[in-house]
Amino acid sequence: MRVEQLRHFVILSEELNYLAAAERLYISQPSLSKSIQAIERELGVQLVNRGTRHVSLTDTGLTFLEHAKRICREYEQAMEELRGKKAAHMVVEVMPLTFQEEIADMLADFSQDHSEIHMRILEKENQETVARLKRGEIDLAIMRYEGEDEQLRVIPMFSNRIILAVGRNHPLAGRNAVSLAEVGEETFLAFNKGSEMYKKSMELLSANGVSPELQGSEVRVNTMKPFIEKKRMVAILTDNMIDDDDPGIRKLAIAGDPKLTISIVLRRGKSRPELEQFLDFAQQYFPKLE
Repeated sequence: MRVEQLRHFVILSEELNYLAAAERLYISQPSLSKSIQAIERELGVQLVNRGTRHVSLTDTGLTFLEHAKRICREYEQAMEELRGKKAAHMVVEVMPLTFQEEIADMLADFSQDHSEIHMRILEKENQETVARLKRGEIDLAIMRYEGEDEQLRVIPMFSNRIILAVGRNHPLAGRNAVSLAEVGEETFLAFNKGSEMYKKSMELLSANGVSPELQGSEVRVNTMKPFIEKKRMVAILTDNMIDDDDPGIRKLAIAGDPKLTISIVLRRGKSRPELEQFLDFAQQYFPKLE
């Protein structure tokens, strides 16, 4: 079994799609399939459930995955040491966020200013980010994190006010502020259920005793705007998502002045110089967004 085959298996486990994994590896889909089958034959076990466009790992596959990742990491570290230098590197996971554009700009600026640091960026939208941090699969994450964990270090970066967006002709448009308890009968436009904005919105509505009627799935702000303007639907957004002088939409303050705070989260313990460089850079970069 070759390290290259193990890497094929690791990439497939991340993409859970043969075509996407093959494209990422710059090989053909049949070649990837043969590589995975060769591992299974050598081990005498089934690692992958097949039969649909998206694959999944068997229980045995999940167990083997941890070993495959460890071997790949150790191989890469050994190769770096044999070359006479240990390159600085970091793996950053970013969940789709309100400030996606600004975060992308910050990451690009850091990479430009610190070309000696190899930075790998992953964008994921699921609940496994914290687990990946603790397992050491990623070095840090940029996300909304409001929990407490002695294993994690949380550095708040920036926050933005959460508002209620209504059309200029909506009955509430004459108000400057509103309590979410007052809008329980409204139809709300919703983001993707895995997004931080969706989760924060549902938390706020639930805290105010509202079980909202939801419209839309994986809807972006630009898609929401005409429905807010013309259909009298409402949406919980952050202040920066709508211009103050938008001709069709009013932004109402929400009682309690809730905010969406984005933090950098990483494991506690001995840090690496490149991670501290990144933290210093990010803390200097983001105050201008407040």
